[in-house]
Amino acid sequence: MGKKVVAVLNRKCSVCGRPLKIKVFEDGTYEGGHYFGSLKEAMIELGLYNPDVPDEEYEYWECNQCYMKYADEKHDLM
Repeated sequence: MGKKVVAVLNRKCSVCGRPLKIKVFEDGTYEGGHYFGSLKEAMIELGLYNPDVPDEEYEYWECNQCYMKYADEKHDLM
């Protein structure tokens, strides 16, 4: 039996803008993108935070294609 989906988040890739559909499971795991955290605190410190922009717009997500492209480039540097 598969894991139970408790939420579906619509986000976009921070690199290419591709729409992402993130499935969040009851155990806290997710699939559909790679999450690197929120940029909100950094934007506040830089004086660039806009409270009218939803907090999810400050989340940094990458689609699998962009994530793998960077992983491949990083591997080539080693």
